[in-house]
Amino acid sequence: MPTFGNTTGSGWASASTSAIRGALADSPSVDGMAQSMSVKTSNWGSGEKITLALYDDAGNFIAATEELSTGSDAGTWSQFDFVSPIAVYSSTSYICCVWCDSYYNQYYDSGQPSKKYIYDASNTYDNWPDPASVSTGTNSYAVYCTYDEAPTDDGTPARSLHIIKR
Repeated sequence: MPTFGNTTGSGWASASTSAIRGALADSPSVDGMAQSMSVKTSNWGSGEKITLALYDDAGNFIAATEELSTGSDAGTWSQFDFVSPIAVYSSTSYICCVWCDSYYNQYYDSGQPSKKYIYDASNTYDNWPDPASVSTGTNSYAVYCTYDEAPTDDGTPARSLHIIKR
């Protein structure tokens, strides 16, 4: 399935309780339905809660994923599912965000071209702000969204090849 967002993340940053971190993920290559989001973490202890969310590039909240408290080893990608698929559009740029109720480390790539991001430590955990304050910076947090391509009017995937036998 296709993705949008940062699927690498070579460095890491510590995050404090109630700190939302997210970076511009650009746009999906085609319209589709978001199924899940993934984040690369370290020092995420069992019992500590994390949830992820999608915002548009203006800071408007779109949807949050399920909450997990499984923990992870250093450099592990963890997948969080949406309760129901979320429509995503190639004409919209998104910010993929992560939020933990405790201390953890989130991987990121630094020195990237300046782009929009969200950092917010002023809210109570799991009360996603809407809208969120959007700033500009050079860190690209390791969080991405996975989606299914939207079907065309005849029900086939948007990028399928039609072969007509004559």
